[in-house]
Amino acid sequence: MLRGLEAPVRVVILLAVAAGGLLLAQRAPAGMGSDAPKANRDRVGGRPTFSGPAEYLPPAPERRGSPREGTVQTFTPRAPYMKAACELPWQWAQETYRGWRPGLSRSTDLITIPTPRNYMGTWYTTSHAGPYGYLQKVPLAFYGPGFIKSVGDLEQPGRVSLVDVAPTIAGLLGLEMPQATGSPISGILETKSTTTPKLIVTVTIDGGGWNVLNRWPDAWPHLKSLMSKGASLQGVRVGSSPSVTPPIHANISTGTWPRRHGVPAIVLRSDGGEVTGAFRDFDNDKVIPLDPNRNLRAPTVGDLWDKAMGNRPKVGLIAAGNYPLGMLGHGAAFPGGDRDLAALLAGRGRFTTDRRFYSLPDYVNASGDPLPRYIDTLDRIDGRADGLWQGHALDELTAAESPVLGPWETHIALNVLRRERYGRDGITDLFYIHYKSPDHVGHRWNMVSSEMHDVVRSVDTGIGELVNWLNHSLGRDAYVLLVTADHGQTPLQAGGWPISQNELFADLESRFDHVEDGATIIQSSSANVLFTNKAELKVNDVSPEDMASWLTRYTVADNLSAGSSLPEGYADRGDDPVYSAALPGRAVTKVAQCTGALLHEG
Repeated sequence: MLRGLEAPVRVVILLAVAAGGLLLAQRAPAGMGSDAPKANRDRVGGRPTFSGPAEYLPPAPERRGSPREGTVQTFTPRAPYMKAACELPWQWAQETYRGWRPGLSRSTDLITIPTPRNYMGTWYTTSHAGPYGYLQKVPLAFYGPGFIKSVGDLEQPGRVSLVDVAPTIAGLLGLEMPQATGSPISGILETKSTTTPKLIVTVTIDGGGWNVLNRWPDAWPHLKSLMSKGASLQGVRVGSSPSVTPPIHANISTGTWPRRHGVPAIVLRSDGGEVTGAFRDFDNDKVIPLDPNRNLRAPTVGDLWDKAMGNRPKVGLIAAGNYPLGMLGHGAAFPGGDRDLAALLAGRGRFTTDRRFYSLPDYVNASGDPLPRYIDTLDRIDGRADGLWQGHALDELTAAESPVLGPWETHIALNVLRRERYGRDGITDLFYIHYKSPDHVGHRWNMVSSEMHDVVRSVDTGIGELVNWLNHSLGRDAYVLLVTADHGQTPLQAGGWPISQNELFADLESRFDHVEDGATIIQSSSANVLFTNKAELKVNDVSPEDMASWLTRYTVADNLSAGSSLPEGYADRGDDPVYSAALPGRAVTKVAQCTGALLHEG
């Protein structure tokens, strides 16, 4: 609660999206529910604590200071929000700039960057939208004897990001991608190869960033083997913020940033002013109907390769939900395109698609809900046949939040690869697999919990089965496999403040909305953006700059609900800023300029 409306208050962030929905309102620290993380359920002031290696923890918050060395300021920032934003590390400003889709309709919406370790969520549920290294650093491994050099860990002279994946694949195909801002990754392609692979498979691990892998180093032996036998790029960053599933998967296959490919978040404001889903005309509570042209403005590798080869290549995607659709492409919505295979998991093991633009073979849904099929294995995975997995009753679980989803997606993928005869006709085919369970489990129980160990291992087992099938069905020198992730995760033990969305919104309304007309000044939010109500701003004579400056002073104590006190460990942190910066959409380029971020854009 605000300690007086005229008092300084520090910076804002927004609502976080958890596995397709908005995070729940913050729960009181003292009331740990049954869904609290199991690992080391000690309490400090009523909140869980964890012990473990420090490598995967976020860094300590950086202190604000003068603009960084090498920056160019062509103006003197005067407004409080601009002073704070111009002190951001240039890389944060750069990744925010890349991740923002410019446009008049979005000019008054607010971008927020929380102080490192803080997150929108609860004491038990974190979010992962930000430019910080622990969310941005992801694995990127290429494997394919005859096409990919066996170099193991590889440092690049320049920074590698996920927009470099598409130009690298295009290089394997001899395909031009004029819209790409990324570059082919040097030093990994075999120059002596005179043919193209029969099949290129791209695997993404949702929420499988380096801090998750480092937390559970024994859970991914198959991925380690691929990294050592192929090429494992070091220092790879997602490259844009917010680090959430739809924009990052589009980065991978378009070779460009959200500000160009048009998909900046899970939910966004369209050019017409409506708040829509990334690939839907309305919200994201359902998988279909889809509209790939709704926001995806850049072609993918699949779009261009299909068109260049007269739609003879097979292009397919197995994914949980529609968020990774930008990795596949537009299907028949692309000029000259056809209905590529898109199997999108909608729940209870059932896949769906929008048949106007994509195809889905009937046999994909022949087996039904996977949970009963794997129930005995799930029961014993923790070493005990007791009707529980990690203490959770099996009849209360879904496949998505357990080690069942990974094997099920692998089963479906291998069935499709076999029956559709991928890699069998002399023309390179493209196939994409999206493993969702680490993200689901991270939102439900957090990355530091033993549940995460089990789901990471289940995904890694699936990768091993995929490699085995490729070797035996196509040949060891006939394919290329690459594995990456779309973001890391926020560990609960990092000591950040769980920002209460309800309290934040109530404080914003109390401070800025003084006209009793039934409308709110904040329309909604997603990832790191607050969607403002332009009409309500006008009637209250409030500018987004006013709100951004106010949010720049929003503190931990301000975010407490009425009658609450700071828990143990936070007693001396009431004046800490909740956010590092907040800025209107129309100020993004100025902030990229004053921090020096534009100097690094080439």
